Amino acid sequence: MRERIKELTCLYGIARLAQRPGLRLEEILQGIAELLPPAWQYPEVCQSRIVFDGRAYETPGFRGTGLKQSAPIRVGGALRGVVEVVYSESRPDLDEGPSSRRSGA
Repeated sequence: MRERIKELTCLYGIARLAQRPGLRLEEILQGIAELLPPAWQYPEVCQSRIVFDGRAYETPGFRGTGLKQSAPIRVGGALRGVVEVVYSESRPDLDEGPSSRRSGA
């Protein structure tokens, strides 16, 4: 249940960012990158990066190595970028939920 609350908090945070008047897309993407790690099972070793139209928005100290989960960003069917969440250190295998699934690069 605690993990679902973390995930929902992240989603609400993203929704709040998207609704703030006057924020540029770059500010929204950077904010989303910073909201992602606390939603994962082990935020203390989690980092994230969003690459959109060739520009990267990432958490401080992002290293693209380690256990990675990623998803493409498509707009109108065209590939425009990727969202990556990385654990910088190994953690035990977990049972369920998007914050616990890990996939290779």
